[in-house]
Amino acid sequence: MDEMAGIVRFDHASEHGRWTLWRKRPPASLQPHVIELEGYVETGGAPLVRRELPFSGIPLILVFEHHFSVFGGDGTERVRLGQGFVAGLTDQPTLVGSPGHAFCMQVNFTPLGARRILGLDLHEIAGSVVPADAVLGSAFRGLEDRLAHARDWPQRFAIFEGYLLERLAHNAAPTPLVEAGYAQLVAAGGSLDIGALAAGLEVSRKHLGTLFRREIGMTPKTVARLLRFETALSALRSGRVQSLADLAYACGYADQSHFNGEFRSMSGQSPTALLRDILPDGSLLAPPR
Repeated sequence: MDEMAGIVRFDHASEHGRWTLWRKRPPASLQPHVIELEGYVETGGAPLVRRELPFSGIPLILVFEHHFSVFGGDGTERVRLGQGFVAGLTDQPTLVGSPGHAFCMQVNFTPLGARRILGLDLHEIAGSVVPADAVLGSAFRGLEDRLAHARDWPQRFAIFEGYLLERLAHNAAPTPLVEAGYAQLVAAGGSLDIGALAAGLEVSRKHLGTLFRREIGMTPKTVARLLRFETALSALRSGRVQSLADLAYACGYADQSHFNGEFRSMSGQSPTALLRDILPDGSLLAPPR
């Protein structure tokens, strides 16, 4: 791992291939809307499939060279993407493959940040993968080309951040009710009764669900599931967990059985199996097909 100008670099070389990942926290002006920016170059030479876990963010991937494929659970290729794309919220793992070579960037938005910067209600892309230019317009292809030919990663990140700030300035803010409800769910790590959340916001649970579905793409209950899963996964990755039963309780699960079932549903593995398979850069390879 190396760090420069606020950019952290991870290099990986193993029997799985060779790749380099750059990660950067966004500037303060973007932090309420953007979780993280990444750059990625893969030169492994052999096809590779990763299991992307569900999370509470919306990724926008810019593809400079080569392509990515989205696979179904049966191992068949469902979508091939040779251009930038956006993935909506999902509560299921997604299998994403590359042909062994990749050159791309990624920005992970908060749901409300995605709604504002992308300029659409997120129910339109929930559970799906769509070409970026279908959302952001044909000029987005020009941005991809400009970024591909930038001199280095600091310049790419600077150009991309400028683009995001411009989008932010021209699109409407989210509904205050959804913004407040989502902030409370995040603060509680998803461990919050939805009926109590709605009552505290002085709206019906049904109305809150309608607003969340439209603007975020999922109901408050499903968003809470994603946030609980993220909280538990982060704790597991920290290496400081002494007991899964204690972790389940701390994250708001009814018991360890409930925790294990939710974890398997959302990741495809038990907590201990998943932790064993995570690579040092945080990626997770799918089993051979």
